[in-house]
Amino acid sequence: MPSLLRHRATTTLPGYELITRLRRGHALDVWDAWSLERGCRCIVKTVRPDRLTDTEVRDDFRREAELLTTLTHPHLVRGYDYVMGEHSALAMETLTGDTLARLIDDAPLDSCEAAELGLQLGSALHCLHQHGILHLDVKPDNVVAEARKAKLLDLSVARPIGTAARIIGTWCYLSPEQARGEKLSTAADVWGLAVTLHETLTGEDAFDGREKYPQLHRPAADLSPRNNVHPRLARLIAACLSPQPPDRPQLREVMAELEALTRVPRSQRRWNAPAAYSSHASGTP
Repeated sequence: MPSLLRHRATTTLPGYELITRLRRGHALDVWDAWSLERGCRCIVKTVRPDRLTDTEVRDDFRREAELLTTLTHPHLVRGYDYVMGEHSALAMETLTGDTLARLIDDAPLDSCEAAELGLQLGSALHCLHQHGILHLDVKPDNVVAEARKAKLLDLSVARPIGTAARIIGTWCYLSPEQARGEKLSTAADVWGLAVTLHETLTGEDAFDGREKYPQLHRPAADLSPRNNVHPRLARLIAACLSPQPPDRPQLREVMAELEALTRVPRSQRRWNAPAAYSSHASGTP
């Protein structure tokens, strides 16, 4: 790695060198970095120097670092190493491709593509739920996709199932119970998956983000009149966006419906296999 590419300050995470800062958030910096051990580029998150004494920020960072370096799933971003202390840093794989939010700016997905995407994200959520964790921030900006394969990012607000999370995240994507700061179940992530699929099909927010917590005041835009949306998928998303958590289907039920909508044999069910989409569903089975 040419030295001129390296940032003057190297990360305190042993074996990694910072190249350039990609983004500064309210609590974290995100860096393009070089892994000396792997001989490749990677992403390093660091807690901003001015937030190191913030206990809440440090706890969130530790939780995300432990999860990403412990869990292994093909549709979750992979964490390599982390360190906590005077300086806190987390190294993760570099993902090629673009965020789902940017991709659907060019063209929304069709029903079959959206169903297959939902299966991928649903499987990542299922993995988290099996370990007693809720993601709580599923949205197109937290999904990176390339060659029709998606990975879910950002576990910074993840919490154990059954806890009441503080109200954090993007107003128009939170489940109603999360927006109210209530006790949370896996139904909150079912909502997040559904509101993400809604947007991938329309290219528009399901709820108007200009208003604070619009999901508490009105339903999502109706998908059923749209000719490009399979009626069965429209009904599923509507059910997942029911205001009351007990009224939403379980994640396993959602995935069973999505699998039926893909009409792709399980042995061939990969989002990066375009041949699988040669015949799309055009009506209710």
